[in-house]
Amino acid sequence: MKHLVILFLFALVLVSGCTQPPKDCGNDLTCYLDAQEDCERAKYMTDESQEIMNDITVKTQFYAEVRSGTPDNCMVYYRMEKFELEGDLTVMPDEMVEVFEDFDGKSMLCKITGRTEPGLTTFSTVFYDCSGPLKGSYVNMEEYYEELYEVLEQYVSKTFMIPFDSGAYCTTVEGKNTIRISAINTGTEDIAASDFTITVDGVSVPATGGINSGELGFIFDWNCNTGCSSGQHHLTVSTTSVGGKNEVVYCN
Repeated sequence: MKHLVILFLFALVLVSGCTQPPKDCGNDLTCYLDAQEDCERAKYMTDESQEIMNDITVKTQFYAEVRSGTPDNCMVYYRMEKFELEGDLTVMPDEMVEVFEDFDGKSMLCKITGRTEPGLTTFSTVFYDCSGPLKGSYVNMEEYYEELYEVLEQYVSKTFMIPFDSGAYCTTVEGKNTIRISAINTGTEDIAASDFTITVDGVSVPATGGINSGELGFIFDWNCNTGCSSGQHHLTVSTTSVGGKNEVVYCN
């Protein structure tokens, strides 16, 4: 009987450990990323607002939860709690509005390594390691890029979009980690390098190229002077017509 009691208590400890709720980090990003880096259970909620064209803004509420695994193979759950378009939606085709609103309430499960900041604007960094309806919403939106560009051209002269899957990345050039950004000019005028404002980890860095209207081109090619350090780098790209677009890249 004594042995049965011991076994019961041991099993109870195991069960309670497995069902322990995640640490609630609220909107404390550092708290969440520290836990995610070690793949320790934690949850986080972020609010984002991004202007996609003149007078139209996307407002999102994004939930992230570290669930299980190891630091090298950590499973993280994402859910779009809220996805709202605000502004004069009559300038957008109804079908396109439906594509954007399809994000609302969708979720996905992703395999994460390291400190990946959750949120709509940083999702592309884990795009191919995710499964679930939310990933499908992103795929649907990419299919409507061309139509979106045509609408943007009518209202913004110098605007651009960075492709989700290959727009910003880190590569090796002459043995040095180099951050590259490509973009599509979706406006009616050419954009010069001097029209761009770019920051890397909060430091302003000049663009290295411009792009003609309607074309895809490299706007940034930088090795951080001596080679960009390993790990995560936060980028913002903007012009006078378009607010800051956030990207995250990783260097090995």
